[in-house]
Amino acid sequence: EDPKNLAWYVQAELVHCRFAMLGAAGILIPEAMTKAGILNVPVWFEAGATNFTFATPMSLFIAQLIMMGFAETRRYYDFVSPGS
Repeated sequence: EDPKNLAWYVQAELVHCRFAMLGAAGILIPEAMTKAGILNVPVWFEAGATNFTFATPMSLFIAQLIMMGFAETRRYYDFVSPGS
């Protein structure tokens, strides 16, 4: 393999691992806080069926695209030109 491609694959796996850790924290922390009486949120596997009163699903999707697009673009440019 090309060393440049290998470096990109390493960065991609690091990002995947970070998202997996955030996902696990997003499941475990709200569930523990609900059981402790601090929060009142549905369990993680029912959270997608919740009706949000503050935004429509399309506006949440667009906000997600904008924020993640910005973060991923910054990550790519920092990979291409470190310290940018």
